[in-house]
Amino acid sequence: MRMSTDRQLRGDSLRRQCEISTRYAAENGLDLEVGFRFEDIGISAFKGANADTGALGAFLRCVNGGEIKPGSYLLVESLDRISRQGIMDSLPLFMRISQSGINIVTLADRFVYETGKVELFQLMMSMLILSRAHEESKTKSFRVSQSWASRRSNAQK
Repeated sequence: MRMSTDRQLRGDSLRRQCEISTRYAAENGLDLEVGFRFEDIGISAFKGANADTGALGAFLRCVNGGEIKPGSYLLVESLDRISRQGIMDSLPLFMRISQSGINIVTLADRFVYETGKVELFQLMMSMLILSRAHEESKTKSFRVSQSWASRRSNAQK
């Protein structure tokens, strides 16, 4: 589970992500391991904090340490829950997860990136999705900074 701000907890994001994960697992004969529920609430995927110090980083450490076994599944609403960094940072992260033996499921479209079986078309789609996520975040960041600059300017007047 990941959301950019803790303010989103007041919305529907956490419930929605939990519900679609539970439903997907039930429909596909997967056991959700409650001990391995990773939540990044208010942790940025735009600058990669979720993969460095957040829950995604903890997940990766569990994979590397053998606590999460190859063949396991990482269920995410969309690839933008993994990263919103530029493609040169997000693609290696995506590949690292896959090459670690973890199947990645994007719940919004129910697509499964099977470890060791990611084909060229799937890789291209993941690159497009990751790139779009970065561009959306970059645009939003620019708009927010411009809004704050305008507010500061108007406050001085």
